[in-house]
Amino acid sequence: MGQNETINAQRYIKILESKLLPFLPIHGTRTFQQDLAPCHMAKSVEYWLLKKKIKLLDWPGNSPDLNPIKNLWELLKRRVARLTPKNMHDLTFWIKYT
Repeated sequence: MGQNETINAQRYIKILESKLLPFLPIHGTRTFQQDLAPCHMAKSVEYWLLKKKIKLLDWPGNSPDLNPIKNLWELLKRRVARLTPKNMHDLTFWIKYT
């Protein structure tokens, strides 16, 4: 896709087919989160997700503070900062097991 090109519902479905479908089984999930972009909300996309049995997480409209990932990253940053890792091995260990 080139610069200044927009994504429509058909193009978005092709992206989901090539990128999302192979990814879900690797992580043992059928759940996905997307924002409220017009191409994400198209009836054809909703139907495709329903047909593929992919569940969507709710997305709070225009409220980035309610995005759970943002809050989780902040918690993780604080916890790791208290531990003061000395190297990448320490950092990786503390992220995985604390």
